[in-house]
Amino acid sequence: MQPSIVGANCLDLFAGSGALGIEAVSRGAVSSTLVEQDKNISNILRESLKILGADEIVIHEADALQWLKVADQIFDIIFLDPPFGENMIEQSMSLLAESECVDEQTLIYVESESLWQAEINVEVIKQAKAGQVNYMLLKIATV
Repeated sequence: MQPSIVGANCLDLFAGSGALGIEAVSRGAVSSTLVEQDKNISNILRESLKILGADEIVIHEADALQWLKVADQIFDIIFLDPPFGENMIEQSMSLLAESECVDEQTLIYVESESLWQAEINVEVIKQAKAGQVNYMLLKIATV
């Protein structure tokens, strides 16, 4: 997937540590937007990014599902790694399919605790399992 990252605008939904979005920038992404609900985690991320001088990474302190409802920027790559055990992938994918964040070229990288079966029209580009984590690279069929 690395060739797709160079020059990309990325979204790290459910950012947590921000590892996926930060790593994308370190591998050549133009920008990363991190959405994290937890105020303490958001503050730690902001301080760390300030120290690093990582101006190309923006943090939104918000509920990821609510943020998707108002987001209006198209992203090239979206990292979707919600908390395990909360069944948030389907909700997230449905909102992404309706949002302004996705176009026909947007790649979505999903990590989950079990193999996820799409209920919406998606193209599975790649899927595999590493240890206890299933991951998939997808595209949503846009209308």
